[in-house]
Amino acid sequence: MKKFPYIEFTSFAIALFLDQLTKILVAYTIPFGQSVPVIPGIVYLTTVHNTGTIWGLGQGGNLIFAFLAIAVVVLIIIFAPTIAKTTPAKIALGAILGGAIGNNVIDRFARGYVIDFIDFRWFPVFNVADIGIVCGAITIGLMMLFTKDNN
Repeated sequence: MKKFPYIEFTSFAIALFLDQLTKILVAYTIPFGQSVPVIPGIVYLTTVHNTGTIWGLGQGGNLIFAFLAIAVVVLIIIFAPTIAKTTPAKIALGAILGGAIGNNVIDRFARGYVIDFIDFRWFPVFNVADIGIVCGAITIGLMMLFTKDNN
């Protein structure tokens, strides 16, 4: 009998919850296109509707990106046992899944776009799901490069 993936599920649930909570808070408090300084001159909260991929690339491909994300999520779930054998890899995998489902499945099907809001003014506007996806991918990539058994 297989053991329930508690670490991956917890990481996934936290990433998904934080992503959706922050988007709801931003959507109800900052009108579309408006910007609120968090640290003036450094970071702002700016409500942007994104139909592209991460950092706004490929605008207009909303449904294509949603279905591609579903395919990627299914592949990650299938290959998770071989990808994530260590705790950091399991946490990273959960963060990637939470971000992918939050951004690319829930947002795209429920809203028709992704809400982005973290704005440094010198970098494309992004959100918590993007952080989970990028940090998780970097973690897994580094682990594959620097560990003996590629886990």
